[in-house]
Amino acid sequence: MKKILFLFLLMSNTLLFGQINVTGTVLDLKSKAVIGASVYIENTYDGDFTDEEGKFNFSTDETGKQVIVVSYISYKTKKISLDVNDMHNLTIKIKQEVNELNAVTITAGTFETGENSKTAVLDPIEVVTTAGAEAGDINSAIKTLPGIQTVGEDGRLFVRGGDASETKVFIDGMRVFKPYLTNNANMPTRSRFSSFLFKGVAFSSGGFSAEYGDALSGVLSMNTIDFPKQNQTDISLMSLGLGIGKTKILKNDAISLSLGYIDLGPYKSIFPDNFNWVKPYRGLSGESVYRHKYSSGMLKFYAGGTISDAIINRYNVDYDKNVDSQVKNNNVYVNTTYRGSINDHLATFAGASFSYDKSLFGLDKIKSKIEHMGMHAKVKLTHIISDKTNISYGPEVLVENLKSKLEEISSPEINSKTFAGYVEGKILFSEKFVTKIGLRAEYSQLLDKWNVAPRISLAYKTGKNSQISLATGKYFQLPDMNLISDNLLIFENTDQIILNYSYKTRKRILRTELYYKKYNDLIRYDSPQIINNTGYGYARGFDVFWKDKKSFKYLEYWVSYSLLDAKKIYKNYPEIVSPGSASKHNLSIVAKYWINSLRSYPGITYNYGSPRPYNNPNSSNFMSEKTKSYNNLSLTWSYLISQQKILFFSFSNILGYKNEYGYEYSANPDNTGKYRRNLITPPSTRSFFIGFFWTISDDNKANQIDRL
Repeated sequence: MKKILFLFLLMSNTLLFGQINVTGTVLDLKSKAVIGASVYIENTYDGDFTDEEGKFNFSTDETGKQVIVVSYISYKTKKISLDVNDMHNLTIKIKQEVNELNAVTITAGTFETGENSKTAVLDPIEVVTTAGAEAGDINSAIKTLPGIQTVGEDGRLFVRGGDASETKVFIDGMRVFKPYLTNNANMPTRSRFSSFLFKGVAFSSGGFSAEYGDALSGVLSMNTIDFPKQNQTDISLMSLGLGIGKTKILKNDAISLSLGYIDLGPYKSIFPDNFNWVKPYRGLSGESVYRHKYSSGMLKFYAGGTISDAIINRYNVDYDKNVDSQVKNNNVYVNTTYRGSINDHLATFAGASFSYDKSLFGLDKIKSKIEHMGMHAKVKLTHIISDKTNISYGPEVLVENLKSKLEEISSPEINSKTFAGYVEGKILFSEKFVTKIGLRAEYSQLLDKWNVAPRISLAYKTGKNSQISLATGKYFQLPDMNLISDNLLIFENTDQIILNYSYKTRKRILRTELYYKKYNDLIRYDSPQIINNTGYGYARGFDVFWKDKKSFKYLEYWVSYSLLDAKKIYKNYPEIVSPGSASKHNLSIVAKYWINSLRSYPGITYNYGSPRPYNNPNSSNFMSEKTKSYNNLSLTWSYLISQQKILFFSFSNILGYKNEYGYEYSANPDNTGKYRRNLITPPSTRSFFIGFFWTISDDNKANQIDRL
């Protein structure tokens, strides 16, 4: 018996101590952490990616002398031969191919968030703690940046005189076909996605890379967190609902699950608004993220879905009475990507996304249904030719299917396939001068047409902290699928030129931008039977952004201002005029202050939008009337009950500005020859939100303040 016990203990010790923990930190030559570097034992799958502090930690079964490899794009790969027993608490310094910390970076048209981005203007915590950001809605925070018009009755992104359809959304490089929740008409919507998923956001208001297509005005690209640092549980109790999330790490795998439920019923019973809710909005959402680390890459899989339903009883100008208006929506989105390196000079990316969206609409007794399916597949290769030159290229395909039904009558099913490819080269002539030249080609099976879009951008460093950038190019987009009944239409397109000056230090940022956007071949129609590409227009203006974290201790603030002059003749417009989404002046002021004695982080946001034009069919002059100016002063307050428990308050429009968004008019005149109208206003003058957020984590320190 003793011999058996001895053998058992011997085997246990062998299994227990057979694995060696490899630990250490990766730094650059200035002793700053290198985040996301790949660290692995050569010719094995044992490895890790460095975290926010540059640290790595993994186990290996290898013995004796082995080669540990550290690699990261734009850094020289480093190999060190050591006995595995000596691979503890290593400090490894790697050298950049060129001094990219001081090298010029193209910034024209692009705003980024993320602690590790050299062009970042906002940190992740700043995005989601912005007052008026509706408890973590990414879009609401992005709207405080210049170049975006305030369209209070919609909620989507309207960029530099463009419609919301002109800006496309991507997650980890893959297209999101239905990024917004489906709402009743003239009610603001918000993003479907939870802010806690993302480590960084890049928003481009023009001049974006040849990698992206089917967008006339802007691109919002969001990148999910690569690999969580620890096991964690998040619990949310809110005035609008509740949520729970769980993250579990299993060596080279990690999975995150979350579930949320929103019910406006209790809130509306206490704080009624301007609408009569027959069935207040109710929504159930779920998300899951799986990640697997390889020695030289990472696989991600994301799946999410929402189910929602709401019925409002309100005045309808066509019925001339109150009627029930219902919106019921089911949405599923799946995204999988692989990003890694084949060798020191070749990086690869492959991904696919799928979405299915079904919306049921009810207006009085009339029912309609819209089903949309979208798929996107993409491959991208990046060759590091030298320390100053790289080239990226790859193909992609987008597939869409649209079905619609009114009562029992189905419209013809619409299928769209778009095949595209791009190539883009970046040349760093010196630390002061860089250029990027790209070419994108697309073929639409639905239109039976090709397009070719050349793009070029460059930047020159004028000083230690300042530079100028220029971007110009051509950008194409498919017309609305509902309008394409034959192949007589062509792509809508814009020509853009953007001139940018930026000054950035660790705690201050100044950006100014001049732009001109020319619209070509826009869709026009006098009736459903007469549709053509004779529309055109322009948008020009000036943007400025100033951010300061230095002048006052514990205080950070930023100011955004946009001046816009835009005119179009498109859709059913009889003449060239400013579109209804275009306000000439837009201003945002955001301030946040940490009060150490109160363990609190309050924030305040002021948004202003000058009057927008709208058309009154009772007037002989088209688009001649204007809304009131838009004003909103919002406040948030985050109070740390303890390190992992937070009480969060949000107040929107605390001064009670009476905002108005114009009028909706009846489709046909009444017996007197006049068109009936109804004033469009926000659902409520003010709104209030309170939530309790509790985090349970391995380090007993993590909390959700960066998600609020």
